[in-house]
Amino acid sequence: MHWMLEGQWYSVDYDAFVALLGFLEEDLQRDRIHTEQVESLEQLAYMYPLGGERGVVGKVLGLHPTYRYLDRMFRETIDCKGGDK
Repeated sequence: MHWMLEGQWYSVDYDAFVALLGFLEEDLQRDRIHTEQVESLEQLAYMYPLGGERGVVGKVLGLHPTYRYLDRMFRETIDCKGGDK
């Protein structure tokens, strides 16, 4: 994963990134996230302030800032749209 913060480029490999997120060594042996089943909207509500009462669960609108930032990082590196670098 690569990103820029305040004009400075940073990068981290997969193993280091998941360790920073608090995953354990045995978690590295699990299937990658893109192979797992999508969570229901009820299971996603914790990522929104007040359990989804503000924002639109399942959409970017109203995401807690932590998850919004992760979404932006992943969209830029994993699921780039045309023209994104």
